[in-house]
Amino acid sequence: ITNSKKLYNSFRILILVSLAITMPKVMPVMVSFFTHGWTQQCVRCFQKWFPELKILVVDNNPTCKEQMKHWNWGTRARKKWNNFFPFCLAERDWLEQQDNVILIKPDRSLLPANQQIRHGKAIDLALSWCKDNEFDIMLCIEPDNFFDKVEWFDALLEPLLEDYWITARNFAGGGLKKAVHPCPLMIKTS
Repeated sequence: ITNSKKLYNSFRILILVSLAITMPKVMPVMVSFFTHGWTQQCVRCFQKWFPELKILVVDNNPTCKEQMKHWNWGTRARKKWNNFFPFCLAERDWLEQQDNVILIKPDRSLLPANQQIRHGKAIDLALSWCKDNEFDIMLCIEPDNFFDKVEWFDALLEPLLEDYWITARNFAGGGLKKAVHPCPLMIKTS
């Protein structure tokens, strides 16, 4: 780590500590779904820059008990699913071992046959968890996000402190430009 980076991080932590009374509680959130490798990279990278924050991960990977009949995919996809399933188990095992990760697993028992929890529902579960645990802001990140600075965090947080309820931006600088997932983004939970 360079001296300027250390100085910036020290200064940022000093500011965050001084604002701790008024600083909103932020919970980073991510959904894991066939993202082995990406999830681990994202968690490690995020924690490098934000060691004070835990990450809430919604484990949306299939479980051992789920039969293929519950997945509405064709034969080709079923074969691919069988090839990736061990990686899903490895990802879940890795996440369970991380001290900086809060892992929640959606209850699939109430789903009708041929249904799975979609990404949006997984985000809704994370939002409910954030509300139940009194977090003010949910920070949505994706497993393929790579973080090489901290300024983006502050840039997303600032408008929420003023009265906006959602902010998003891409890493190319300045707003959304044809983003499939506008992540990272921050949402007020109230």
